Amino acid sequence: MVELGPDDFIFLNEFPLAMRWADPNTRVLWVGAVDAIRPVVREKGRAFWDWSMNLLAEAQSRDNHYERPLEMGTYLAPKRSVLLWLGSLGIEVKDAYISWDPDLAGVTDWEYFMNHWDAYCRKGDNLLIWDIQESWSMLFEETGKFMFARRRETARRAATS
Repeated sequence: MVELGPDDFIFLNEFPLAMRWADPNTRVLWVGAVDAIRPVVREKGRAFWDWSMNLLAEAQSRDNHYERPLEMGTYLAPKRSVLLWLGSLGIEVKDAYISWDPDLAGVTDWEYFMNHWDAYCRKGDNLLIWDIQESWSMLFEETGKFMFARRRETARRAATS
């Protein structure tokens, strides 16, 4: 886990990917983006990257603790279909952690991510998204495919409650 304090964040307009959430003509950030996307400073980005790589390695290990991944291809799917698929995952968190690479990471509002997933996930991107409890993780591959997996113990708790 990575501890975060107020000084660990940068303004969205200082983030190298900020224009993904802006009007291409005016370069004005979309309504809600500033509150929903909170990039972290480079040092925390590296910590997020290490954390995400550990999660990914665990999810791919032979003795993994994750359920079989659910997959969704995005390049030929309508945006609404991907949104519905993301909504069907039953994720009930306010915030999710995101990491593109060792220098680009942050915290995002999950609902905002779902509604604007195609701004976060572009062709050629590899993005890992997860919750602080590490109860699930999702990889967006550069091929345009989402892979989502829940930890087995989290899935069992959800089924019995």
